[in-house]
Amino acid sequence: MSEHARLHSNSQTLSLSFESSLIQSCMRLADPDELVLDYTRAMMSFLLLNPNPAHILMIGLGGGSIHKYVHRHLLGSDITTVEINPGVIDLRQDFCIPPDDERSR
Repeated sequence: MSEHARLHSNSQTLSLSFESSLIQSCMRLADPDELVLDYTRAMMSFLLLNPNPAHILMIGLGGGSIHKYVHRHLLGSDITTVEINPGVIDLRQDFCIPPDDERSR
């Protein structure tokens, strides 16, 4: 059974959480592609080992912070993101996640 995704917003951000009150993802409305949360910036440290990956597989979409970031900045990468919770996928437009295209699904 999937956890229910919840949105929280204020004048500057839109955040995603589940059953607990812990924020899973956060998007700055003025800059939707910015990596707002520390853990998302830390996860990008893979670029130190491979600055131009040909393929990226992400397990879990959440608010799409990392998906949006790599889609915008790693133009040579083929991106696949897998999400099991249909409620999270339904929030795709809310979080400005780009539509599927030839290099991103």
